[in-house]
Amino acid sequence: MNIVQGFGVEAGKPLASSNRIAKVGFTGETTTGKLIMQYASENLIPVTLELGGKSPNIYFKDVMDGDDAYISRCVEGFCTLTLIRARFAHAHLEPLFMKIFTNRLWLWLKSE
Repeated sequence: MNIVQGFGVEAGKPLASSNRIAKVGFTGETTTGKLIMQYASENLIPVTLELGGKSPNIYFKDVMDGDDAYISRCVEGFCTLTLIRARFAHAHLEPLFMKIFTNRLWLWLKSE
């Protein structure tokens, strides 16, 4: 597996249209994803796409009731997405949720 970062015309097009490539995975905007699919289709290369926008995360009030692996994964996911410059949008955050979440976030950061 090789991970290549770059712009579509410079990196994506040569890779996705090469007959030496067994599979293409692409994460990015929808317009570029369509082009990647088009390039890969020339050689019938399988494509996995993760396109556009936000990853929905919905947490209810009781999510913090248990101290389990699920909440650890939520914190880890938040840190990982933040490191790759993902953005979170929210309509409403419960103050108690934010207090508990930020405490666990701090503990996770100190442990890494």
